Amino acid sequence: MCAFAVVGCGRDRRPSTSDAGPRTDSGTGGRDADTTDDAGSLADAGRDAGGEGPLPEVDGVVSNPAAMRWVPMVATDCVDLVTSNLTERRIAGSTSVLREWYAEIDNVCAYPICAVRVEAEFSTASGLLAQITGIPDLPAYEYGTSFRSQAGCLPPGVHAGLYGNESGSSFDPFVTEVTSGTWGGSGIQITGSVPAVAVSLTGTGWAPPADGVGDWVYAGSVFANETVRNLKIAVYPISERGVIDENAVDFHLDPLYASSTWRYEAGALFGVPRPTRQIAPVVSFLFGAAVLGPEATAEDRAVAQRVTENAALVDQRNTRQREHAALLER
Repeated sequence: MCAFAVVGCGRDRRPSTSDAGPRTDSGTGGRDADTTDDAGSLADAGRDAGGEGPLPEVDGVVSNPAAMRWVPMVATDCVDLVTSNLTERRIAGSTSVLREWYAEIDNVCAYPICAVRVEAEFSTASGLLAQITGIPDLPAYEYGTSFRSQAGCLPPGVHAGLYGNESGSSFDPFVTEVTSGTWGGSGIQITGSVPAVAVSLTGTGWAPPADGVGDWVYAGSVFANETVRNLKIAVYPISERGVIDENAVDFHLDPLYASSTWRYEAGALFGVPRPTRQIAPVVSFLFGAAVLGPEATAEDRAVAQRVTENAALVDQRNTRQREHAALLER
C-alpha cells in the first residue's frame, strides 16, 4: 500500500448528522461551546456584512454575503464546506484592499485528511472578483517510514477553521455584491499517520488580557511531553450569525523543551465582546528537523513536498496580512 493518497474535495450534498459524526469540544477540533452569560455578537461593520440574527443556509453553506449561491468545483469527497465569511478592509487614502476569507470545514470520511487546502472563487454580477486559497489550522499528526515528521490532519467528523486572503483594488466591486461562489479542496491520506502526543493543551478559555488592556484573548497552557519548536495555537470564534469573524493566534517559535510549559494568549480579538462559541483550539508544532535522507521513499518525498507547499502558501497569506495591518495602523 502506498503511504498516501491524494483526495480531491468539493460538495454536492450537505451531510446529515450521522454522516458528519459528532462535534467535539476536545483540543483536536470541533465546535467548542461556552455557556457563560457575558457574551455578545462578534459581528461589526468591518468583519461582517451587517444585519442581526443567524445567516441563512443556501446550497448547504451558511454564508456572508447572505444568500449567495454555491457550486462545487468537483464531486464531493471527505472535506465539506460548512460556513463561509468573505470580508474586506478598505484603507483610507489608498487603492489597496485586503479581502479576507474565513470558513469552517468538516471531514465526512472515516479517515483523517492531511495537508488540506481549499480554493474558492467569488463572483459578482460583473464577473469574477476574488480567488482565494484557504489553509485550515489542523491538529498535528505524525508519520514517516524513513524519518519522523508531522502534518496537520483533519480527523473524521471534526470541524476546523481556515483563513485565506488576497490583495485587491478599491475600484473593484464591494464583497457585499458577491452573488455566487465555487469551491473545491484537496488533501492527502497518509497511511500510518497517528495523532501526535508531543504536547498537551490545558486550562483553555476566554479571559481578559494579562495587562488589562485590550479585548478578550484565548488563554491557556501547552505542556511539552517532548521537545518541540515552532508552536502555534489557533482558535476560530463563531459569531451569533453563525460564521467565523476572526482567528486568534499566538506563537512560540523557540524550542519548548520536554517537561516545560508555555503560557499563551491567543488574540486579541479587537472591538468584539466575549465569544460564546468557537471551533476548539488547535496546537501545531514541529519536532526536531526532519531530514530526508537517501533512504526516503517516493511517498515520503511526495508528502514532504505537499506539506512544504502548504507552508509556503501560509507564508504568502501572512505576509499580505502583515502588510495591510501596517497600513491600517498608520
